[in-house]
Amino acid sequence: MSTAATNPPGVDIVAAREHSITSRRTRVHVIVCHDLDARAHTLYEMFGFANHVSPEVLAALTRELAANIIQDAACLSATSKASKLL
Repeated sequence: MSTAATNPPGVDIVAAREHSITSRRTRVHVIVCHDLDARAHTLYEMFGFANHVSPEVLAALTRELAANIIQDAACLSATSKASKLL
C-alpha cells in the first residue's frame, strides 16, 4: 500500500497524474474508435441505397462521410503519437 509516509514527496501526485492522463486517453480512444467504427459501418450501408437515391446525392454523402472519417482518424493518430511523447 502506498502512503505519503513511505513515498518521497510528489510521488503520489505524479502517479495520480499519470493514472488520470492514461484513463482519459483510454476513454477518448474507446469513444472515438467506437464512433469511427459506427460511421464506417454507416458508410458501407449507404451503398445499399444505390437503387433508391440519385447517384450524385449518394456520391456527395459518401464522400462527405468518408472525408469526416479520415479526418477523425488522422486526428486520433496525431493525438496518439503526441501523447506517447509526453
